[in-house]
Amino acid sequence: MILTRRVWFKNLALDQRDESIVIRSVDTGVPHESISSVNLMGGFGQRITSQHWETLDCSVAFAINKPKRDIAGRREVFDKVNTWARGTGWLRTSERDGKRMYVDKVIMPDSGDLWDWTREYTIVFRAYNVPFWQDITNTNTSGNINAGTGSITLQANGTVQTVLNCTIQNLGSGTMDTFSITVNGNTISLSDIGLEQYDSMYIQHDDSGLLKITKGPVIVSIYDKRSADSADDLYLNPGDNTISITTPTRIAVACQAYGRYL
Repeated sequence: MILTRRVWFKNLALDQRDESIVIRSVDTGVPHESISSVNLMGGFGQRITSQHWETLDCSVAFAINKPKRDIAGRREVFDKVNTWARGTGWLRTSERDGKRMYVDKVIMPDSGDLWDWTREYTIVFRAYNVPFWQDITNTNTSGNINAGTGSITLQANGTVQTVLNCTIQNLGSGTMDTFSITVNGNTISLSDIGLEQYDSMYIQHDDSGLLKITKGPVIVSIYDKRSADSADDLYLNPGDNTISITTPTRIAVACQAYGRYL
């Protein structure tokens, strides 16, 4: 049965697992934030010393529209939902059109007394690595930069910081060994890259938000080519971001970002 409220996990819709499933509510949550502070001198007030986004929970409540005497049938539907909700992957809801969250952990409900036909069951989908809803479609920009230092501008959607993805192709006549990229005060510098003419390197993030730096055509990691003082990541603020690049040779650059939301 196709419902007004809809939930998809790993591209499979909950309401299509069984026609007796009724989605009662979807709470897309707010990221949990931890804040540390210290007391100010003078007997009143505090100063915030650190802020950290930790987890995001999306709660989905459902009921089973089968009579209480059909215990076996109700158990079968409950098990179908458990099977559907297992593992990790992308979650989408009709309440957050065009957005998704990457689920690292699913907390399943206790079936309790299946004789209770009015009972609701709540599944909690939890994001640990990236505790935000994210755009399904990216914003992007591209251009060529000559040897030296140049820049490119990328607009990032969302309400909180996101991360930068880049593809860099060597358009020079020889091997490219060094590269540096800076945005919003965060810099990643690479050396001893060995990027051949017309080959590409990639500053990308996997589904769980983990930074990877690789090169091709046979993909190998060059993450260990980062300088010791390189930033942990390249963060974009909502709105326009100027990306500064220093390169020893002419390159083609393509940048992308997926907006993140509270």
